Amino acid sequence: MIMTQAVREFFLSEDIANFTIKNDDSSLTAKPLWVPVERHGNFHLALALGLGQTAIGPLMQFYRDMSMSCEFGSKIDEKNAEGFSFQAFFEPEDAQARILLLEAPMSRDNKESNFTLDLSVLRNRCGHLGLRCFSPSSRLDLESKLAVIKWVAGPDDRISVLSARRHLSRRIKTTLKSFDAAYDHAMYAYRKADERREGASSLTRISPGPRTKSEETITTEFLLNLPSAKVMEGEDVYRYAHRVLCSLIPTQPNFPKRIRSVHEREGRPVRILSLCSGAAGIERRMIADAGCPVEITLFDLNENLMQKAAAALSSVAQTSGVLGDINVLSAEQFGNLTFDVAMFVSGLHHVVEIERVLQTVTELLVPNGEFWIIGEAIGRNGNQLWPEALDAANQIFSLLPERFRRNAYTRKVDSTVPETDFSANSFEGIRSEEIEPLLLRYFDPVQIWRRNCFLWRLVNPVYFHNYDLNSEDDRYVVLSLVAAEYNLWKKGGRPTESHSIYRRR
Repeated sequence: MIMTQAVREFFLSEDIANFTIKNDDSSLTAKPLWVPVERHGNFHLALALGLGQTAIGPLMQFYRDMSMSCEFGSKIDEKNAEGFSFQAFFEPEDAQARILLLEAPMSRDNKESNFTLDLSVLRNRCGHLGLRCFSPSSRLDLESKLAVIKWVAGPDDRISVLSARRHLSRRIKTTLKSFDAAYDHAMYAYRKADERREGASSLTRISPGPRTKSEETITTEFLLNLPSAKVMEGEDVYRYAHRVLCSLIPTQPNFPKRIRSVHEREGRPVRILSLCSGAAGIERRMIADAGCPVEITLFDLNENLMQKAAAALSSVAQTSGVLGDINVLSAEQFGNLTFDVAMFVSGLHHVVEIERVLQTVTELLVPNGEFWIIGEAIGRNGNQLWPEALDAANQIFSLLPERFRRNAYTRKVDSTVPETDFSANSFEGIRSEEIEPLLLRYFDPVQIWRRNCFLWRLVNPVYFHNYDLNSEDDRYVVLSLVAAEYNLWKKGGRPTESHSIYRRR
């Protein structure tokens, strides 16, 4: 099995020869037959798959969070197939050369079906998806057909775009024809009148010149020459790597400055609510840097932590506390108090009842009050990496010497970055993927600053102690990780960490 030849996504289309059709006797069929079929008043192009035939997709590498979306049409003629099955085929040396994913009859009413199938059972394997047309009855009519309108497979968040890519050439022709017809409509007669008055316009064709890059990718050597690349006293590898990364993404919100601006505008102490406050170390530094009167209310389930936080904050702010479960947060718990700022510091990704919490925050904020999320995990559920980030992380991780890949917990050398789902037995990242969409339902964004596609996973406690920043060689390796992280982020990689400001509507 050649893993490098495998793809991660697939869609059925007349434009792409990325599938084959085989008969039950293993013989290949002729050119695929595409036919128009009607469904719900619309005509679609469908692959006509005959009885006893199997359409086999390309070699795919399967990961977690992948699925397959399929749609079958209504009658091609009066002799529709009665059932279909989906299978996964693997190399002969695989212990399980074939897995039956689904076998189902067609609807007896209209011969239509539309569904999505989870492919997690194939995780970390490489093989082909197959769609077979069969008849579960004893009646075998060789003229029966299965109308396959849609068959796509890939990462869950790519299913929509893969579906839209089907039959591109046909869609282009239809769109052009539609626009031509629309332009000729009487409603647009004024345009032709304008053209007659102005005369036919002449277009000068622009000859394509040499392509130029708007910005070169960051290299490790480039980072070595930055002032930020110098190691600060007492700095560990996690803080060092992220400080250098922050120097490349310089638009982080200035939270202390925003606290001061509220005080200057209102002429009174700034009222802050810290939710899931924990030890409130970040809050203390922020308030100290603001250098103005602050009244902070802490909310946490852990009374001991809240007491420690209150003691640490006593020198910089007037402090009060409310003990409670964040998932049942209510405005009544705070009496008549309202706040200029409410914040989570790495806490919102532990919350199950996010909708309830965000709604309550809107009730607790003053008009135009702000909601801050600081160091918040906004990536995949379970604090996992997005697929493209995992690929990039593994690409550079695999090049590291073994001593940098030694896992502190297993004591073994990892060949790839562990795909740990931290929400399996805890609330870590329990609904991380929903945080940002839900924030936009309740608040308006003021400033969104996001980073960290994968860097944190390579310098976190799993590999933290493998690095010695006093070593120039080790520092070079860390900077190579930072460069790879920044380059992925620059190209549109999805961050997993947010330091952002939202405003009550």
